[in-house]
Amino acid sequence: GVYWLRGRGRLGDPTMEDAGGLSKLGPEERLDWMLKRTMGSPNAFEYRLEELKEVLGDGMTESDVVDSYRSACHPSGELGRYFRHAHLAHRMGSVLF
Repeated sequence: GVYWLRGRGRLGDPTMEDAGGLSKLGPEERLDWMLKRTMGSPNAFEYRLEELKEVLGDGMTESDVVDSYRSACHPSGELGRYFRHAHLAHRMGSVLF
């Protein structure tokens, strides 16, 4: 579950058994839920599916969306490589950016 849903009694509430059924969701449903409910990206899942279909053909499925996110987030994926070289914080004197 996620801390900001604590005590709300809905899917993702960490005080509920199994976070209200979160682990019962399949990978596609769970990714869609995370993007919508925890990352402020209500249309990202659908947009990614559209993008995959446009680039790779109409045979792309929701499972392919999950695979594409997993690949991008893997240490050797786009985000993994980016974070390996990025400076997530920078200190200038007494100020941390």
